[in-house]
Amino acid sequence: MKHKTTDLDFLFFKQQCEFWRKALGLHSWKIYYKHESCQDNLADCATNYTGRNATIRLNTNWNMKPEKDELYQTAIHEILEVLLSGLFGQANSRVWDKEEYEREHHAVIRTLEEVLSKMMNPTDRQK
Repeated sequence: MKHKTTDLDFLFFKQQCEFWRKALGLHSWKIYYKHESCQDNLADCATNYTGRNATIRLNTNWNMKPEKDELYQTAIHEILEVLLSGLFGQANSRVWDKEEYEREHHAVIRTLEEVLSKMMNPTDRQK
């Protein structure tokens, strides 16, 4: 790892994560942020779906220069990890519950519907 992320990079990353957490309606989640080494990843995310809490870490060492665009994309990626954590939990479960999976599946769909509909111009909806 050749490049260090700065405290300002970390602040920008957290701000972007919080923006997307709010945009995706993840209000019931408590998210903790850390700026520390996380092996070869740019960042990572650990979730406790039942307790609705997550820890997102921004790596202090990157194999590329930490530009704003990459920090932005990395923040989106980690927040999407939180959004999809219910489905991930279902995939890792030793017991398959179709009803529980469908509930999580549709929760993601409803979230994306809301976000995408907010992005559309009302006149575009009529086309």
